[in-house]
Amino acid sequence: MSTDHAVILPPSPTPESGVTTLEEEVSWRTCARLGFVRPIPHITLSHWRDRTESERVLCAPVLNSHYTIEVLLRSATVDCFRNDRRITKGTVGFGGTQIASPGDEIRCNFRRPLEAIHVFVPCSVVAKTYEELQQSSCPNDYH
Repeated sequence: MSTDHAVILPPSPTPESGVTTLEEEVSWRTCARLGFVRPIPHITLSHWRDRTESERVLCAPVLNSHYTIEVLLRSATVDCFRNDRRITKGTVGFGGTQIASPGDEIRCNFRRPLEAIHVFVPCSVVAKTYEELQQSSCPNDYH
């Protein structure tokens, strides 16, 4: 893939030090850097850690212009719903993933502590990659 249509922005440099840091999310699947306007789309990574032992429900913000990839950094016990349809129930191990398409509503009921990395991929990056690989335009129903 050529680099003219995406820049990967995992750890970003802090203005003071120039040292890279991974953004710590203040709420599940919420990344402040997604709101930044940039001339070239950026793939962004962030980190979520929830040490809560008790059962709780987390609802992800609906992102209309990004795919969201979650990679678990520890086992989790979860019931996960996409657009009110159950997609996972039970224990999911380290490295387990969940991918949300733009516009998906994700709600999960966790029963153990949770730690994950979230990767936010702009729709435009997926579309340009498809077009580069297939040498044709994206299908009309692509969102």
